[in-house]
Amino acid sequence: MGQKLTTYLLAKDNAQTIEAAIKSITWLGGTIVIGDMGSQDGTVEICKKFKTKVVAIRFADDYSEAKNKLISSHESTWRLYLEPWEQLVTGHKIILDIARNSNPCSYYVQVMREQTITKEIRLWSNTLGFSNPVFESIVDKKATLIDGVVIHSQKQPENTNTQKLLDLWKQSQPLSDEPYYYQAYYLLQQSKYNEFVKLANQYVINNTQGMSSVMIRYHLAMVYLYALNEANKALKNILECIATKPLMAEFWCLLGDIYYKTNNYAKAMSLYENAIILGEKRLKDEWPIELKKYKDHPLKMIASCQQIIDNSKVFCMGNSP
Repeated sequence: MGQKLTTYLLAKDNAQTIEAAIKSITWLGGTIVIGDMGSQDGTVEICKKFKTKVVAIRFADDYSEAKNKLISSHESTWRLYLEPWEQLVTGHKIILDIARNSNPCSYYVQVMREQTITKEIRLWSNTLGFSNPVFESIVDKKATLIDGVVIHSQKQPENTNTQKLLDLWKQSQPLSDEPYYYQAYYLLQQSKYNEFVKLANQYVINNTQGMSSVMIRYHLAMVYLYALNEANKALKNILECIATKPLMAEFWCLLGDIYYKTNNYAKAMSLYENAIILGEKRLKDEWPIELKKYKDHPLKMIASCQQIIDNSKVFCMGNSP
């Protein structure tokens, strides 16, 4: 007898996307449980057209709490979580095989957002719950990645309560740096670059270890280079990233951009070439993955560098005595 699989979605006013989300998981069978937080746009009516169980979830300024209420509303051996703007595009059979045959554990799956792929725990069979009240997630250091399971995410609806939730989180955990990490990224999303730089720099001073420090330095480097035109500060941060994670193609690609912007085109070309090589040999534990920085962007920039170098040679020849 196979293991029991339940898929959960937490929704509020997602009428434009939730039907596609549900259709993408119906092949799995099992139970689909929709947690509704007070939709008024027809979301619930759409869900009821399918064989789903709709439960009312009261939202109280904590999305992880809401999701934990949802998954506790229906007992299941295996749990799969999907956002109402996402679709499970590949890996249905793999998930079913795991649910039938695997021992209790948790699994990362690939989540693709535009040109970026991350890994997130979305399939699990133990007592894990969501944490983080704003950017909620499941954490399990023993989780393994499933090859072949991909969730595609459409653009996430803007959450107008984000700043309020971040403020409440900081108040509830005054000694934790984690809310400030997400606050920095929220400022970046809002294009508040100077405020992002101030908070991000403070974060990396207090947190010198771990992937969160590496990634915030990476985004600091991008802001310094592209938004604030401070190549030296961008260089300092990206070199710190490369020293910690030397196999990340994205880091070498950004380093190439720094040398390109400072007119060192020959050096930039070699860095873009390195990014392509590393991208082709990408290790499975190097996340997130920015697809365009593996090949498309570095190839375009290599061509641009070569054209500038060739034009410079022609100009020099034309002006020689």
